[in-house]
Amino acid sequence: MTGEGVGEGRVCYIPQILGGSTRLLAAAYQAALGGEVYAAPDSDASTDQLAAPYLNGDECYPQVVVLGDFLKVMQQERFVPERTTFVLPTSGGPCRFGQYGEHLKAVLAERNAEAVEVVSPTFDNGYLGLGWRGVRFIWWAIVMD
Repeated sequence: MTGEGVGEGRVCYIPQILGGSTRLLAAAYQAALGGEVYAAPDSDASTDQLAAPYLNGDECYPQVVVLGDFLKVMQQERFVPERTTFVLPTSGGPCRFGQYGEHLKAVLAERNAEAVEVVSPTFDNGYLGLGWRGVRFIWWAIVMD
Protein backbone atom coordinates (compact mmCIF):
# COMPACT_ATOMS: atom_id res chain seq x y z
CA MET A 1 0.00 0.00 0.00
CA THR A 2 1.42 3.36 -0.98
CA GLY A 3 -1.44 5.60 -0.05
CA GLU A 4 -4.01 4.25 -2.51
CA GLY A 5 -7.48 5.07 -1.32
CA VAL A 6 -6.21 8.04 0.64
CA GLY A 7 -6.05 11.55 -0.69
CA GLU A 8 -8.14 14.26 -2.27
CA GLY A 9 -11.83 13.53 -2.20
CA ARG A 10 -11.58 10.29 -0.17
CA VAL A 11 -12.89 9.75 3.35
CA CYS A 12 -11.03 7.04 5.24
CA TYR A 13 -11.98 5.25 8.42
CA ILE A 14 -9.79 3.18 10.72
CA PRO A 15 -11.10 0.70 13.30
CA GLN A 16 -11.03 1.50 17.00
CA ILE A 17 -8.42 -1.18 17.65
CA LEU A 18 -6.34 0.91 20.02
CA GLY A 19 -9.09 2.49 22.09
CA GLY A 20 -8.35 6.09 22.99
CA SER A 21 -5.34 6.37 20.71
CA THR A 22 -7.41 5.63 17.60
CA ARG A 23 -8.06 9.32 17.07
CA LEU A 24 -4.32 9.99 17.32
CA LEU A 25 -3.75 7.19 14.84
CA ALA A 26 -6.32 8.69 12.46
CA ALA A 27 -4.50 12.03 12.65
CA ALA A 28 -1.20 10.26 11.95
CA TYR A 29 -2.65 8.53 8.87
CA GLN A 30 -4.04 11.86 7.68
CA ALA A 31 -0.72 13.66 8.17
CA ALA A 32 1.19 10.89 6.41
CA LEU A 33 -1.15 10.13 3.55
CA GLY A 34 -3.52 13.05 3.14
CA GLY A 35 -7.28 12.97 2.73
CA GLU A 36 -9.80 12.89 5.52
CA VAL A 37 -9.19 10.13 8.04
CA TYR A 38 -11.50 9.34 10.95
CA ALA A 39 -11.85 6.73 13.62
CA ALA A 40 -14.81 4.42 13.02
CA PRO A 41 -17.80 5.19 15.25
CA ASP A 42 -17.70 4.05 18.85
CA SER A 43 -18.96 0.55 19.51
CA ASP A 44 -22.33 0.21 21.19
CA ALA A 45 -25.21 -2.25 21.41
CA SER A 46 -25.89 -1.95 17.67
CA THR A 47 -22.35 -3.03 16.75
CA ASP A 48 -22.98 -6.73 17.38
CA GLN A 49 -26.45 -6.56 15.82
CA LEU A 50 -25.14 -5.06 12.58
CA ALA A 51 -22.35 -7.62 12.26
CA ALA A 52 -24.36 -10.71 13.26
CA PRO A 53 -25.95 -11.46 9.85
CA TYR A 54 -22.48 -11.71 8.29
CA LEU A 55 -20.91 -14.01 10.89
CA ASN A 56 -21.04 -17.73 11.57
CA GLY A 57 -19.98 -17.69 15.23
CA ASP A 58 -16.40 -18.85 14.68
CA GLU A 59 -14.99 -15.31 14.56
CA CYS A 60 -13.05 -13.73 17.39
CA TYR A 61 -14.87 -10.87 19.08
CA PRO A 62 -12.58 -8.09 17.74
CA GLN A 63 -13.67 -9.05 14.23
CA VAL A 64 -17.32 -8.63 15.25
CA VAL A 65 -16.55 -5.15 16.58
CA VAL A 66 -14.51 -4.04 13.56
CA LEU A 67 -17.16 -5.26 11.11
CA GLY A 68 -20.06 -3.79 13.07
CA ASP A 69 -18.36 -0.41 13.43
CA PHE A 70 -17.59 -0.23 9.69
CA LEU A 71 -21.21 -1.15 8.96
CA LYS A 72 -22.20 1.82 11.15
CA VAL A 73 -20.15 4.07 8.87
CA MET A 74 -22.23 2.78 5.98
CA GLN A 75 -25.41 3.95 7.74
CA GLN A 76 -24.20 7.55 7.97
CA GLU A 77 -25.96 10.09 5.78
CA ARG A 78 -22.64 11.32 4.37
CA PHE A 79 -21.55 7.80 3.33
CA VAL A 80 -20.64 7.61 -0.37
CA PRO A 81 -19.17 4.22 -1.35
CA GLU A 82 -17.11 5.64 -4.23
CA ARG A 83 -15.40 8.11 -1.86
CA THR A 84 -14.94 5.79 1.14
CA THR A 85 -11.89 3.81 2.20
CA PHE A 86 -11.71 1.45 5.15
CA VAL A 87 -8.13 1.09 6.43
CA LEU A 88 -7.80 -2.31 8.03
CA PRO A 89 -4.24 -3.50 8.69
CA THR A 90 -3.46 -7.18 8.31
CA SER A 91 -0.83 -9.71 9.30
CA GLY A 92 0.13 -13.26 8.55
CA GLY A 93 0.31 -16.19 10.91
CA PRO A 94 -2.33 -18.15 12.77
CA CYS A 95 -4.28 -15.16 14.08
CA ARG A 96 -7.61 -14.55 12.37
CA PHE A 97 -6.73 -10.86 12.14
CA GLY A 98 -5.20 -11.62 8.76
CA GLN A 99 -8.69 -12.50 7.46
CA TYR A 100 -10.55 -9.39 8.61
CA GLY A 101 -9.94 -7.48 5.38
CA GLU A 102 -11.02 -10.32 3.11
CA HIS A 103 -14.15 -10.89 5.15
CA LEU A 104 -14.94 -7.17 5.04
CA LYS A 105 -14.59 -7.19 1.24
CA ALA A 106 -17.02 -10.12 1.03
CA VAL A 107 -19.55 -8.28 3.20
CA LEU A 108 -19.21 -5.14 1.08
CA ALA A 109 -19.85 -7.20 -2.05
CA GLU A 110 -22.92 -8.78 -0.45
CA ARG A 111 -24.22 -5.29 0.35
CA ASN A 112 -23.50 -4.02 -3.21
CA ALA A 113 -20.86 -1.65 -1.87
CA GLU A 114 -17.83 -2.92 -3.83
CA ALA A 115 -16.90 0.70 -4.56
CA VAL A 116 -15.70 1.03 -0.96
CA GLU A 117 -11.97 0.49 -0.99
CA VAL A 118 -10.37 -1.68 1.68
CA VAL A 119 -6.70 -0.81 2.21
CA SER A 120 -4.72 -3.32 4.25
CA PRO A 121 -1.19 -2.30 5.19
CA THR A 122 0.64 -5.43 6.26
CA PHE A 123 2.90 -6.45 9.10
CA ASP A 124 4.80 -8.64 6.64
CA ASN A 125 6.80 -5.61 5.49
CA GLY A 126 6.64 -3.66 8.76
CA TYR A 127 3.82 -1.52 7.31
CA LEU A 128 6.38 0.13 5.02
CA GLY A 129 3.68 0.39 2.35
CA LEU A 130 2.69 3.49 4.31
CA GLY A 131 6.13 4.96 3.58
CA TRP A 132 8.69 5.86 6.23
CA ARG A 133 6.85 9.06 7.05
CA GLY A 134 3.63 7.12 7.64
CA VAL A 135 5.33 4.53 9.83
CA ARG A 136 7.02 7.28 11.85
CA PHE A 137 3.76 9.23 12.39
CA ILE A 138 1.87 6.10 13.36
CA TRP A 139 4.64 5.08 15.76
CA TRP A 140 4.48 8.52 17.40
CA ALA A 141 0.69 8.18 17.78
CA ILE A 142 1.04 4.82 19.50
CA VAL A 143 3.85 6.02 21.79
CA MET A 144 1.96 9.19 22.72
CA ASP A 145 -0.95 7.13 23.98
